[in-house]
Amino acid sequence: MSSADVSTRVPPAQGSQVAKRARRLSGYVALSFLAAVSLIPFAWMISTSFKQRFEVFIYPPRWIPESLQWDNYLSLWRDFPFWNNWIFNSFKITIFVVLAQLLVCSMSAYAFARLRFPGRDLIFYLYLGSMMVPDVVNLIPTFVLMRSLGLLDSHASLIIPALASAIGIFMLRQFFLSIPRELEDAARVDGAGYWRIYWDVILPLSKPALATLGVFLFIWTWTDFITPLIFLSSPEKYTLTVGQAFING
Repeated sequence: MSSADVSTRVPPAQGSQVAKRARRLSGYVALSFLAAVSLIPFAWMISTSFKQRFEVFIYPPRWIPESLQWDNYLSLWRDFPFWNNWIFNSFKITIFVVLAQLLVCSMSAYAFARLRFPGRDLIFYLYLGSMMVPDVVNLIPTFVLMRSLGLLDSHASLIIPALASAIGIFMLRQFFLSIPRELEDAARVDGAGYWRIYWDVILPLSKPALATLGVFLFIWTWTDFITPLIFLSSPEKYTLTVGQAFING
């Protein structure tokens, strides 16, 4: 092969690298633009919190208020002393639900993905079929159950029904099926049982799936409105979403 042949082959490789970098850069620019657009409502909310009431409804809208109304925050904490409780309650319930579901759903998903027992697939499909039932339909029987257990107007009435979910088990089971069985076989050769394989092999390899499910669970639990509205009656036990509705009357 002559040096001329080598020289003629280098530019296409360099050109492909340039094109790849250009595509990557354009992707970053597009994602940055979409991220900036998604932050517009949040920026408007922050701006509105420092405005006087009449400034909120003027047209055209003003992004920067004439004067920063710091008293808005002071009056919020003064007129609604439960505000700190609402934030703490939301964090407490959300963290409990996320951690509990990650543990329970991962164990259930591992059983459905790896263990062999009679009726395994039938039970999984029946459990998966519960996703077709809207959550609102389950509110009344869940309310009756919580009342019979004496858990109404307590955070346990929100945490216990959310200890597991069909969508969480489904997501993790599908991910566990993609993990090579050879890794588990190697662990069994070393004397590992099901629990050690689950804890030391499956979970460390499932961090992306667990993180994704954790983000979804955090958003779903934090923004839940109808469940705490029905199950909680004491203002000091409200979550932040119900507390905001309480402020608005």
